[in-house]
Amino acid sequence: MKRGRGFAFTLIELLIVLAILGIAMSFAAPKLGERAAKGDIQSAFFKELLEEHLQYAREEGVPITIIGFKGTANMEKYSGERVSIPNVKSILSARINEENTIGLEYHINVYPDGICDYFELETDRKVLITSKPLLMTVFRRETE
Repeated sequence: MKRGRGFAFTLIELLIVLAILGIAMSFAAPKLGERAAKGDIQSAFFKELLEEHLQYAREEGVPITIIGFKGTANMEKYSGERVSIPNVKSILSARINEENTIGLEYHINVYPDGICDYFELETDRKVLITSKPLLMTVFRRETE
């Protein structure tokens, strides 16, 4: 009596499938890694920026303002130093505390009690950078 093969695979067939998947992943992995790294760089940038300004706010005992400029990726720290948001060419729009900003400047306040303004920055690369004020953290997500 001859048995049917059913869904059994030979070792060679499995090795061929694994080789094809490995080749496909070798093309996809660099792009996925690059995308993840960009998000981490921007989140790390804002984390450092917010922590630095929280320290200023606690020392001064008043809210401290970070100034951003639409049409660029530039921001001005409390110290007067200009910095740029990594991997961003320009900010197209900014919403601070649920309000659209008017003009070319937007202001993000950091308060001595350890919170910051809620902000949403839309970049030229269809990325939305959003803050979580109580956690003093920033997230990025792709938009369509």
